[in-house]
Amino acid sequence: MACMLINWNHAVLLLVVLSLVYISILLATRLIFSPIAKFPGPKLAAASFLYEFYYDFIRRGQYEFQIESLHEKHGPIIRINPDELHIRDADFYSQLYVTSGVRKSSRPASHRNATPSRESTATTLDHDHHRQRRRAIDAYFSKNMVTKLEPKIQSTVKRLHERLCQLKGSGTPVNLFEVYGAVATDVITEYCFGASWGSLEKDDYNADVVGVHTFYTKLMPIFRLFPSLLTLSLAIPEWMIRDSGVVQMQEYRNRLAKQVADVKTATGTKKAGASDDQPNTASHTTIFHELLQRSALPPNELTETRLTDEAITLVGAGLVTTAHTLTFISFYLLNQPETLAKLQKALQPLMQRYPAETPTWTQLESVPYLHAVIMEGLRMHGVARRIARIFPAQDLDYGTWTIPKGVRICVI
Repeated sequence: MACMLINWNHAVLLLVVLSLVYISILLATRLIFSPIAKFPGPKLAAASFLYEFYYDFIRRGQYEFQIESLHEKHGPIIRINPDELHIRDADFYSQLYVTSGVRKSSRPASHRNATPSRESTATTLDHDHHRQRRRAIDAYFSKNMVTKLEPKIQSTVKRLHERLCQLKGSGTPVNLFEVYGAVATDVITEYCFGASWGSLEKDDYNADVVGVHTFYTKLMPIFRLFPSLLTLSLAIPEWMIRDSGVVQMQEYRNRLAKQVADVKTATGTKKAGASDDQPNTASHTTIFHELLQRSALPPNELTETRLTDEAITLVGAGLVTTAHTLTFISFYLLNQPETLAKLQKALQPLMQRYPAETPTWTQLESVPYLHAVIMEGLRMHGVARRIARIFPAQDLDYGTWTIPKGVRICVI
């Protein structure tokens, strides 16, 4: 018994010693031998990602404001975590975010690891790989293609109008983010798969769908620091974690995976050799039918897992960005009656015969004040996180500083 106790004591002691050695080597690497060790900034941020985690998670998204304070103290270029530099210089923006003709760039692994859609176009790290994937979907978001979807958008907005009119005078509060999320979800799922989720027909506007994105956004700092937790959370059996946001994340992914599988099944015959003029199973052009039938992507890019990741990103981006922007616009219009009155006056000629006649996008686009309101909403709605770039093949100069190749850089 005494021998076993001694062995356990030795094992614990060895573990402690090895941990201290590992931490010492890690700190020395980051603070002394790192290629960006010479750049200014707090040593704690240079030593550990926990500094960033504290402001992003514990202080709930305050790191961007802390970065601003650090710039006031340390200057226009600072080190904000062990791997990343931040530059506060709007003029440098155009030098960092450039096309491949200037220099090729890639994205940091944390950009992919913190998301549940690690094989989507948006989270692809390598420049050439990202370009291949993006080329396959770019055409579906051109003005011409979106204009073809206008009848669906119009019918969805009309249904929203009907729902809101039913609530008029009832005193029932309306969560604009959930309502606009329902509109965006119905449009983007119809465009992706040819089958809308019908969120506007639900009493709660399918609020769980919006809730999934809110839940995930709150936990993103944890997943960025510990990406394996995201993988684990999506693999845990539902019966072990009932009534939680993790279950909603799993159900959301499974629902999109099923729709991708249905599209693959529907396009299987055509992919095997049917003619190009065979009608699509959907009533209009859809992203995933077209990807599977006509894209130049190789088979390994068209697996159900890969396309499910793509679907998560496309539906999420179509939902969250649209809902956020419209919510911001609505708030400020309601909060500034004079601005709302100007917009109503500008739209009055087009809206006189609504709903008998619905203005087209081309007509709405020609109203300068509406265009200004939308642009201001896009400006104010904000972004979720920094967008870092890595230049793997060459150094980058900023003032008297030389930023080594392979280092993460971002600019505000």
